[in-house]
Amino acid sequence: MPIIFVLSLLLVLGLLLFLLQWKWCQPTLHNHRLPPGSMGWPYIGETLKLYTQHPNSFFSVRRKKYGNIFKSHILGCPCVMIASPEAAKVVLVSKAHLFRPTYPPSKMKMIGPEALFFHQGDYHLMLKKLVQASFSPSAIRGSVPAIENIVLSFLPDWENSTTLICTLQEMKKARKALDETLMRLIEKRRGSGEAGKGLLGILLAAQKQKQKLNQLSDSQVADNIIGVIFAAHDTTASVSTWVLKYLHDNPNVLEAVQREQEGIRRKLQLQDKRGLTWDDTRHMLLTTRVIQETLRSASILSFTFREAVEDVEFQGYVIPKGSSSLQKHSPLF
Repeated sequence: MPIIFVLSLLLVLGLLLFLLQWKWCQPTLHNHRLPPGSMGWPYIGETLKLYTQHPNSFFSVRRKKYGNIFKSHILGCPCVMIASPEAAKVVLVSKAHLFRPTYPPSKMKMIGPEALFFHQGDYHLMLKKLVQASFSPSAIRGSVPAIENIVLSFLPDWENSTTLICTLQEMKKARKALDETLMRLIEKRRGSGEAGKGLLGILLAAQKQKQKLNQLSDSQVADNIIGVIFAAHDTTASVSTWVLKYLHDNPNVLEAVQREQEGIRRKLQLQDKRGLTWDDTRHMLLTTRVIQETLRSASILSFTFREAVEDVEFQGYVIPKGSSSLQKHSPLF
């Protein structure tokens, strides 16, 4: 009797999973021109397949099978995947007004919903101007010595130990700690009567603007500071890794870059061991070319998310309103 019960239970569960899988694979909208592809497993989709192999491999296999545009389900979102530069240009440039920047809900919660890359329209344009103003050459020219000091202070810790934040709970704690730190800093600057310099200073100054659109709440300021940290951290780490990889693969270039950097270091030693300045970085001609070539050759971002704001006709298919579009960024595509 127990064996029959167990077998019956397994049969029912198997049938239920089959029905869920069948339902999952059906288009959620009444539209018969969705791109070909697979939605993967219920709820999980093809997320594990994407993140357990190189993104280029994931896209290459499906590109050969389905073409440059195919459907999938990644990070809890039904997606239309774009696997060619020409198709990506349509989404990101020629029809950019039909899509809005987005991220999976999990990432949006971690970064903060008021960050500029989750929005469109006047709010996005206003924040974009404020952020760009804080990273113009004139704005960062005087920050080089401070950046050098911060990097040098962290190098000993990075050399001897590596601390990774791997779990969602750790991420939530880190996000909360960062938010609390920013709120204390905002209150400190507000108490001093001065907004200060940098991105935080520019955003705090915007709070005092008479135009209602420019008035930012403290949570909006914090979300956008964290958003910029998120964007800068991942891209800087990625390009730094690729620079080291390419220098390792090209010993002659590595030797030339080392000579250039040693020359600048000796110059600083002769001038009373002063710190690095903006003008010094302008003399790093070969180093600059190495970085530029890395940005041209490597894939700094694997892909970007966009969400269709209406049904979009695309290469004979329809990208449904509300669905995400992922554009693959790689020199191989």
